[in-house]
Amino acid sequence: MEARPVHTRQDRIIPGDRNQIWIDKMLIVCGSCKKEKHESCFSKKSASKNGYSSKCKECHNLYSRIKWYPENRQKQMASSSLWKSENKARCLSRAHGLDLSLVVETLKKSDGKCAICGKQDDLVLDHCHDKLVPRGVLCRTCNLLVGRLGDTVEKVVESTNRILTYLRNA
Repeated sequence: MEARPVHTRQDRIIPGDRNQIWIDKMLIVCGSCKKEKHESCFSKKSASKNGYSSKCKECHNLYSRIKWYPENRQKQMASSSLWKSENKARCLSRAHGLDLSLVVETLKKSDGKCAICGKQDDLVLDHCHDKLVPRGVLCRTCNLLVGRLGDTVEKVVESTNRILTYLRNA
């Protein structure tokens, strides 16, 4: 792996490239495509001599997509599932655009049960779409019910009254 410093701006001026800022960095030859590329094109790897991976990010991604993932699909799925189960709060926070600390707090309060019916399986994080704050943990059925009834106290009370009237008259 050959590394050498990039020319400074004074040494090398590219016509029409006014915003380019040159700083002393390394150029590295990719072990796969054999092209000389800037160090930012390589992932860091502390175990290697120069501190960077031998393949550029582009070649590594191509290798992963074409060769590694198809051959190791089950391994990757198991690893991904394990990570998601160990990092549930992070996944929920990112998926719904919610603050991580609020999600962690809500999950701790839930005690692993639906806030409405008390079921312990098929739980989801209920959240306010307008304010982007978690409301609590519900089973999928109760979450769908709350969503269908309107997501606000007023709409739920109004819908419940209509349902009660319907059932009394049936």
